[in-house]
Amino acid sequence: MKRVCAHVHSLCLITDSESRYEMLYLKVKESLSKDHPVIYAAEADANSVIRKMVNAGIEAENFIEKGILKIIDAQTAKQLKAQINLESMDPWYQTICKTIKQAKAKNRLLIICRTEDFEQAKLLKFEEMVDRGIASLPIELICCYPTKWLTKLDLSSIIGILNAHTLFLYGEKPQYLEWHRHRTEELLKSAIEAVLGNETSKLIFKTFKLVYKMDEQSIISNPIQFEDRLKRLLGSQQAKIISELLVRQIEKTIKTMMAVRGEDQKWM
Repeated sequence: MKRVCAHVHSLCLITDSESRYEMLYLKVKESLSKDHPVIYAAEADANSVIRKMVNAGIEAENFIEKGILKIIDAQTAKQLKAQINLESMDPWYQTICKTIKQAKAKNRLLIICRTEDFEQAKLLKFEEMVDRGIASLPIELICCYPTKWLTKLDLSSIIGILNAHTLFLYGEKPQYLEWHRHRTEELLKSAIEAVLGNETSKLIFKTFKLVYKMDEQSIISNPIQFEDRLKRLLGSQQAKIISELLVRQIEKTIKTMMAVRGEDQKWM
């Protein structure tokens, strides 16, 4: 598995397949084998997670007893997230620091968390605050987004989530793919053309540049403003279809890139 830098914030798409969490267990197993502490908050039922981790060859109860592995169920995670206000991520920060202290960690901490418990506004704020809040800590954070849930979000939220992550974690044997904003721009144009027809994205982007003074970079950097004006231009229904197609384009593109890339190649 390819190594990444000490401070990492990645996005993991969760599909509906039966094996959807297996690659996360591989990440957990790899970290624990190096005595890296793990906070796992990606699934609803902690007891079920322990059973599945044991089946995956992880001595979960042993690591929990040692304080190296902490499994947070959906109810506890929801309570922690409910306490997060729009200015602070203190409940999560305190949990992180406590785990590092208990594990007497000198190595990187792996955090795997679910996202669908967040209100949309808090989710985006959390993502924006993550790098500021944990930048000084040796942490790898994997944010898990079920694809079905992601398609229900507003277009601006989807673009904002993409903006917040520099890496995608994907594949049965988890690998990292670098994500850059120009890729978001390309897939957004592709989604627009899938809805409105060939070459329409050029017309849309030209209109935004002439009328709203927003170029491609501004569109991706200011997704709320972009979505608001796109709805005025096309209507809410068309904007929603574009957001759903954008998620499908992301998943399709990642699968394609995973199929053609070598183990040590970077997706730029």
